[in-house]
Amino acid sequence: MEHFLHSVDDVAMEFLSKGCNHQLPETGISSQLVSARFISGSITAEGVGHFLTIPNSLLQHVKHLDLSWNKLDRRGCELLAEGVQRMPCLEKLDLSLNPGIGCGGAVQLVSSLHSSKLRKLDMTGTGISDPDFQCLSSYIHSTTSLEELWIGENEISVESIDSLCKALSANSSMRRLYMSDCHLTTSHCVCLGQLLRHPIHCQIEKLDLRAVV
Repeated sequence: MEHFLHSVDDVAMEFLSKGCNHQLPETGISSQLVSARFISGSITAEGVGHFLTIPNSLLQHVKHLDLSWNKLDRRGCELLAEGVQRMPCLEKLDLSLNPGIGCGGAVQLVSSLHSSKLRKLDMTGTGISDPDFQCLSSYIHSTTSLEELWIGENEISVESIDSLCKALSANSSMRRLYMSDCHLTTSHCVCLGQLLRHPIHCQIEKLDLRAVV
């Protein structure tokens, strides 16, 4: 089963969760929620809370969760950090274009991903900064599943790039890194150049540094 909905708000999420909690058990239907995509809406932490009341029998099969273009903030990420523990099959997590997440807003979420099987993480345009990138570096250093990372449209310091590159040099699963519109300087590019020039385990095949006009 796949939910793919546009312009969803917290109220809609509440009704969805109630339907999953009551209607399915009553009908005796055995179903699996594999992909949950709620794009371009106004979902906040409240809506995330409603979504996470969906029974574990459904959440445990989710492979793709897309909450891009919504109104998530730090609290929403904290709730998701608890939620991903109930989604052991999660492979793709898209939180792009939720600028309210802000600096430090993704720390708890990223910390919760170490034991996950995540293959793609999209944090484009979420306002994350150094504290989040430090956690991302730790995660990249330890993960053996992540293949694709999107962190464009965020402010990334030279220190964070250096930390990310050191983590990538010890990672053999990452294939694609997207960093468009990150206002990179010469110092940023030197770090990236050193990573690509002297790879150890790094397997990056695509590096996107475009400045989107």
